[in-house]
Amino acid sequence: MLDLRYTNVKEIPENYLGKLGKLQHLLLGYIKEGENQLAGTKLNVRKLTTNLKTLRAIEQPEVIDDIRRVSNVVDLSVTGLTMERQQTFWATLDEFEKLSSLGVAVTHRSDIRLQDCGVKLKKNLKRLRMEGLHSGLEKLGEFENLIDLTLASHKPIDINSIPRLPNLLCLRLYGVCEETILEIGLQGFDRLMKLVIGDMGKVERVQIGCAVIGTVATLKLSNLQLLKEVVYLKQDSNKKHSLLRWGNSKAEGCSRKVKLDQTIFLRRLNGVPVDNSPCLTIYNYDM
Repeated sequence: MLDLRYTNVKEIPENYLGKLGKLQHLLLGYIKEGENQLAGTKLNVRKLTTNLKTLRAIEQPEVIDDIRRVSNVVDLSVTGLTMERQQTFWATLDEFEKLSSLGVAVTHRSDIRLQDCGVKLKKNLKRLRMEGLHSGLEKLGEFENLIDLTLASHKPIDINSIPRLPNLLCLRLYGVCEETILEIGLQGFDRLMKLVIGDMGKVERVQIGCAVIGTVATLKLSNLQLLKEVVYLKQDSNKKHSLLRWGNSKAEGCSRKVKLDQTIFLRRLNGVPVDNSPCLTIYNYDM
């Protein structure tokens, strides 16, 4: 395995690729200034070994058909995908018999077109990461075997329009809300175990429906600078119960448990590491 993620490597020379004949896992990607998501590394796909099982993240090849060179991959991530090349891209991936994990990021002016995704690929995928899916979220319901879904966006999207995904275990949401309140009232996620919410600079309150919080074992909050409260909504939507709250009162610290089978990971909340935060209170609650 060769892991060059989070480095300054933006392009790999062709003569270097020729020395990786036995490589099975190639992990790439760098952080662009002002962004939190990995940008794909530029390389000549035609020079890659056909033995690769993992290839992420790479920049959109100049010739989409070249990606057939790595048709045996199980895990693939491509960034910088343009609107005009999506139809060819999705048609090509439908021929990848072993592909079960896919990451796609489009250019800022594009939108992911799930309607171009083939039936075979929809059936095979178990992990899907979409950066730039702003409409047509109902099409996600056709990926019936998904267990892990990540949605990242630079624009607000209606996450409550995500259709029923009965096998989903993990849902990650990044940058999907520009309002002060983010409400997650998803239905039909009977097996959801992990919920990750991050990169939403305007959100002050996160409201989670009882249908979601009742199954989630891990809730992870990351890079929510203005967050003041996390609440869960009971079946009567007028009733809210505080899960986490930040205030001006003297610290109670992190000693009080939320629930033994519920874990809250807190990172960069209000710009302060949680271990040093002077105003964090964790409340017990009844389901």
